[in-house]
Amino acid sequence: MKTGKLNEILRKRPALQLPDVLDPSVPANFSPLLKAVETGFHSMVEELLRLGGWSQATLDRALADSMEMKRWDLAELIENHGASLTEMDFEEICETVRPELIERALRSGMDPAKENAFAHALNRIRARPLLGLIRSLGEEFPALRRQASLALIEAINEKKPRWVALLVWAGADPFLRVPYNLDDTWDDEDDEDYGWMPAERGAMSGDLEVFKALQLRPNSEQANVLLSRAAFCESVEILKEILRFLPGPLINQGYPPTCLGLERLLESFPCPSFYSYRLKEREEAAISCMNLLLDRGAKWCPALDQIPNIRRNLLRLESQSISKALRPIVHTPGAGSPAALKELVRTPAIRSKILERDKFLLDDIAAL
Repeated sequence: MKTGKLNEILRKRPALQLPDVLDPSVPANFSPLLKAVETGFHSMVEELLRLGGWSQATLDRALADSMEMKRWDLAELIENHGASLTEMDFEEICETVRPELIERALRSGMDPAKENAFAHALNRIRARPLLGLIRSLGEEFPALRRQASLALIEAINEKKPRWVALLVWAGADPFLRVPYNLDDTWDDEDDEDYGWMPAERGAMSGDLEVFKALQLRPNSEQANVLLSRAAFCESVEILKEILRFLPGPLINQGYPPTCLGLERLLESFPCPSFYSYRLKEREEAAISCMNLLLDRGAKWCPALDQIPNIRRNLLRLESQSISKALRPIVHTPGAGSPAALKELVRTPAIRSKILERDKFLLDDIAAL
């Protein structure tokens, strides 16, 4: 139908009654407005909207359909006639990659953190206009930055250094504690064991390029946490990068001073199992990490109540591996706590296992 003909009909019948989608006698897909949107006929949609009388549900669906078709001219027109963005999924609105539309949705009261919608959008679409929104509206809508920090976890997991760097540039906080993944909730933020920081995940990634993309400037406490994470994964290069932020004695914390990274290495020294792979390579990496830390003045002084757990892990190792794990600490002057080392090898089980391959190690510990 031509526009002129449509206008003529509407002028002659101003009281024209058109079926609405909520009319139970009319199929849901027969609403003239929805049909007009489906055809993409702008003038027809405009005239039908001007006619009025559409239910909110019909207007909202017409808006959703027009956005799905990427007909932004129709979407703006329908929104101006009363359709509500708040009934839409925020992630779908982000798919439009239209900052002005997304901003209107935010100002209308939509929550970008609902079901982590904005983080999902950032992870899936990866569009620069979304980053621009974080930079321009992050102060006013803090949820945008929090969602960006969650998206940062996924970028690290997928080892996308460029996207990692862009998210940080936009305002993602590598030291904000976030859920473990996009499908987790933020409900337990007060729990000390809640989630983790993107910086921690970066330290465990084993990818130096990704870790550098985080552009971290940690304080000594944060750096020590990252140290323990990198040590857990036997990541020598990332460990070196973290040590740049830990000059001198700051590598040790607490009283008596102890290095969290060195503790973690001994607690999780690679052991053979059904799932183990590259065991020899991982052992060598763990020893390299130990020597790196010890050369920087790391000390091993765990609390005595932690010793049983460390001993249980060592008992899972081959005899030769136990010796490899302990010798760097025992033979570095002043590195290991004599009391902790003697308690560690106190039981008959671990003593007999050490003696299978290294009869001098127990004497060296006893002489401390």
